[in-house]
Amino acid sequence: MTNNWIPVSEKLPKKSGEYLIQRFYQNNPKHRKPEIYIAIFSVAHRAFNTADWMSEAEAESVASSDVVAWMPLPAPYQKENGGML
Repeated sequence: MTNNWIPVSEKLPKKSGEYLIQRFYQNNPKHRKPEIYIAIFSVAHRAFNTADWMSEAEAESVASSDVVAWMPLPAPYQKENGGML
């Protein structure tokens, strides 16, 4: 399996939408655990967990600043015959 994670320090998404992100659960380096989940990215605010329609103040209050990497969502699972579950 290839590593398709993109560090946020190198690049942010070019389009607003949903992405797979990784952050760390705790700030204490001894107890930091990676956490992976789906988050919305806003190009307007250049931040995860925000939406383009939010005001600057709203976006600042909910933005995730602890995201370390992101990647596009994978394609949904399909059965071998092409049908969905």
